[in-house]
Amino acid sequence: MNKEFEKTIEKVVELVRRPKDKLKGDDWSRVTQEDEDELRELFRSIIEARFGQDYKGSTPFEFTLVNRNKQEHMGFLAVPYAHKNFEGFKRCTEFNLSVAFGRWDTLKRL
Repeated sequence: MNKEFEKTIEKVVELVRRPKDKLKGDDWSRVTQEDEDELRELFRSIIEARFGQDYKGSTPFEFTLVNRNKQEHMGFLAVPYAHKNFEGFKRCTEFNLSVAFGRWDTLKRL
């Protein structure tokens, strides 16, 4: 493992060991904007430390962090490249459109 990756892993361990501000009942721990930003940066650091970046600064992985305290569950599928897997592309696109139109229908009824 390279040094940058080892430092990133140490950050992960530190973050996991922090005490949680647990709410009563079945609720999740409190999540601050700082927590969310720190977690997003940590994921980004892990990916960059492990795989590096290309000449444009891109990495081979892309992620979206959804704070379920503030946002709905991500009900969409990652869509394969059409030129690599057309059937998968078509199936995932149709599913995602179905989810999106379902949410649009719900919005119109509110």
